[in-house]
Amino acid sequence: MLQNSVQQPIPACVVRARRFPRTVVQAMVLFAALSPAAGGGVCGLSPSDQLTVVTAETQAGPVELTGRLLAEGASGWLLEDQAGRLTQIPADAIRGSRQLDSQWKALGREELGVVLTESAGANFLVTATDHFLICSDCSDDYNEFCGRLLEKVYAEFYELMQELEISVSEPAGLLPVLIFSSAARFQSHAAAIHPEVDFSDTPGFYTVRDNQVLLQDLTRDSSLKGQAAIRGMLAKQPLQVATMVHETVHQLAFNSGLQVRFADNPVWFSEGLALYFEQTSVRSTLLWIRPGLVNARHHPTFKARTQGGTLPISLQDLCALDGLFSSGETAGIAYAESWAVMSYLIRRQPQSFATYVKSTQQLRPLQVRTAEERVQQLMEALSVSDEEFSRKLIQMISRLRVSR
Repeated sequence: MLQNSVQQPIPACVVRARRFPRTVVQAMVLFAALSPAAGGGVCGLSPSDQLTVVTAETQAGPVELTGRLLAEGASGWLLEDQAGRLTQIPADAIRGSRQLDSQWKALGREELGVVLTESAGANFLVTATDHFLICSDCSDDYNEFCGRLLEKVYAEFYELMQELEISVSEPAGLLPVLIFSSAARFQSHAAAIHPEVDFSDTPGFYTVRDNQVLLQDLTRDSSLKGQAAIRGMLAKQPLQVATMVHETVHQLAFNSGLQVRFADNPVWFSEGLALYFEQTSVRSTLLWIRPGLVNARHHPTFKARTQGGTLPISLQDLCALDGLFSSGETAGIAYAESWAVMSYLIRRQPQSFATYVKSTQQLRPLQVRTAEERVQQLMEALSVSDEEFSRKLIQMISRLRVSR
């Protein structure tokens, strides 16, 4: 469940489980593996290029972990290996460390491919695009379609950031994506990564800890040949395309410097941005055109819940209370309102959005903020009062129409 109080454990890994339409609640699960020591905050560091070997005690005995230190403090260390996976090491488990002469560098195609195939299992092959490494047991045509879609999202993501004058960087290496032809195999692999989560009826998710997008092929037809046939089948499965886009945006945000992994990122921002991108379009050969299309799932919910002229969730609560996104009573409107707020900021107050993003980029791993600090960050970025912002937000969204 989502936790955002300073008394709660530090967010360790975000996994967003997107369920089929028949499921009312879309769950976002926040795992905690390391708690802040009393009176001892964890300080964020600029990532060092120096490789460090940390000896840590586990139930099975001492192990050596190699990577670059991203943060260290009274409660423990945060280490990133060269495959981009993060490990939190509690302070009482650390037995020693030493620096190596070699520098941290993201694994190349061949090395990362070995890591992914060893994890996914037999029959999985690796396909590289310009910016992604797809490990899949699906057909070549399906992998090609997915690769083209991922690259389209990549291009549109960076174009939007450029238009908004937000400074972002290229990912350190190829971004790993695993695609499973079997729902059972997908769920088994997902459960092995995060046994705390129920992945039934989940088309895909992004794990911040492992920096991987995991997807399943909803066409369930490996005999499909050619891009036209793949597109035709996926046109009947818009959730599959929306999921690929949505989870890819999460991955891009955390690999471009737009968001900081294991920092105290408000859920509304993470989800609002991904929702701003996800809407599909039958007019495109890839079934997706660009970000900013009216979200057909969340637009009706927002309009219906704001008929009285007020927001069902205040801006302060949306910003501060991550638990709204995991509660069956509030998840639907929390997602809808996050999409609406993101759409309004980008369309009508791009400078305020850029200001908010720049402050978000300054967050540090493992630092927990108070609810008041979260709210203050957003309010300082807005150029209007809370009441005026809410009124204009409702007015703009009410005039939007879903594209057909």
